[in-house]
Amino acid sequence: MVDSLGIPGGKLYPLLEPTMQKISQQLTQWLTFAATTEGGLKVVNLNITGLGSRMRGLAEAIGQRANVKTASWEWLEDIASTGNAANEMSINLYAAAISAVRHRRQLPDLVPQEVKKSWRLRRIRRSTAIISPIVATVVLGFTFLFNQVRNYTKSTLGAQQALSNIQTVVDANAKWEAEELRVSELKGTLDAFALTTPAWEGLFKEMSRLFASELRVTRYVVASEADGIHLRIDANVYTTPTGRDFDEVVEQTLLALDRSPFLARVQLINSTRFPADGSHVETGAMSINLELAYLRPKPPVEDQL
Repeated sequence: MVDSLGIPGGKLYPLLEPTMQKISQQLTQWLTFAATTEGGLKVVNLNITGLGSRMRGLAEAIGQRANVKTASWEWLEDIASTGNAANEMSINLYAAAISAVRHRRQLPDLVPQEVKKSWRLRRIRRSTAIISPIVATVVLGFTFLFNQVRNYTKSTLGAQQALSNIQTVVDANAKWEAEELRVSELKGTLDAFALTTPAWEGLFKEMSRLFASELRVTRYVVASEADGIHLRIDANVYTTPTGRDFDEVVEQTLLALDRSPFLARVQLINSTRFPADGSHVETGAMSINLELAYLRPKPPVEDQL
C-alpha cells in the first residue's frame, strides 16, 4: 500500500509499465553499446539502487526486460554517511549526488548560456583591440616587402635573361668545340691509317706499268699475314707467234716486279704452259705472291716486352 496515494501496491505496477518500457529500452541500448565498445564483453549482472530500488518485484521486472540478472544493492551504506543531523533520512536520497561526485570527472557547468555568450563577446572585443594594431603593422610590413620583392624580381628577370643569352652562346661554343675535337680525332685516325697501309692507288698504277702486254689479270686476293699485307695475282698469258714466248713473258714480269719500290718480295707461286693443240686460247697461266712494302705501325709496348 502506498500511503500517500492510497493505492495498493499491486495496482501501482500497471501505472509504471510505460516508464518501465522506456527504462528497459534505454538499458538494452546501453548494454549493446557496452558490449560493442569493450571488445565484446557482456554485462552479466545489473544492480539497481535508490529510493525505489526496494520496490517488490522491480528488480525482477527490469531483469526480464533487459535479459540480464538484476538485483537491488545497498551500495551507499558502505561508502557514505548522512551524519548525525540526518540520521532519520535514508542514504538513498543522496544516491544521485554521491554518484555524480564519485564518477563525474568535473562538476556540471551551471552558468547560463546568456552569461557565457556575453563573456565570449567580451573576450572577442578585447582580443580584437589587442590584435588589430599588430595585424595592421604586419600588413604594412608585408606591403613594403612585396614592393621590394617586385623591384628585385624585375632586376632579377633582366639578369636572368642576360645569363640565359650568355649560357646559349657558351653551349653553342662548347658544342662546336666538341665537334672540332671529334673531327680532329677522326682526321688523326685516318692519317694514321693512311700512313700504315699500302698506297693502293700508286701500287696498281705501278703494276699496270710493269705488267707485260701479254698478261691478263683474272683475280686479286689480299691477305694480312704476320709479316704484313700480301697480294696474290692470278693471270693468263697470251702470246703471238711473232712475239715473246711464254717463258720470256713470265721471266720479264718477275724481274720488273722485283725492281719495284712498292714490293718487298716477289714470289712465283706457279706457272703453267698450256699445250699448243688448239684446246686453249691462252698460252698459259701464272700466279704471283707479292709482299707489299709500306710503313707498318709500331707494335704495342707489351708486345715489345
